[in-house]
Amino acid sequence: MDFTKEDSRSASEIPQFLHLKNQATGEPIMDGKEPCGLMVFGTQSRNVQAKSMEVARAKMAAASDGDDVDKNRALETIHLELIESASLLVAECVNIDRGNEPCTTSQADLHWLFDLTFVSIKDLMAEEKQGWKGASFAQQVLRFAGDLGNYSKAEKSA
Repeated sequence: MDFTKEDSRSASEIPQFLHLKNQATGEPIMDGKEPCGLMVFGTQSRNVQAKSMEVARAKMAAASDGDDVDKNRALETIHLELIESASLLVAECVNIDRGNEPCTTSQADLHWLFDLTFVSIKDLMAEEKQGWKGASFAQQVLRFAGDLGNYSKAEKSA
């Protein structure tokens, strides 16, 4: 059997479209008749994992010796960590403007976009996700990117 068809990591390198949902309603966000969303790499992507390792190493190097991990982190800290993780996964912004300019994948633009919605603890703690209502934009990206079904289609069409 040709196992190249089982290469989910390579399939995760092909960004797929995530149609962003309104956090309060769970309804898809539209710009007229055009969907607003992001092209997202899968979490299994080798390139994404390499970037994630770079970020982790930089944090470890910057940490002072003897610091313990804060087990009672503020929600804002969790929110910022989700923004950082989700930002590594975005390849392109689609039909999203920041004022009069298109939103880009720059760190500043992605931080702005993901900071428009705040982490939902209810969604974060739920064992089974019940739709998209409540999920922040960063949570939507992370959930989408972690679902291999979103990338198995890319593998077959690539």
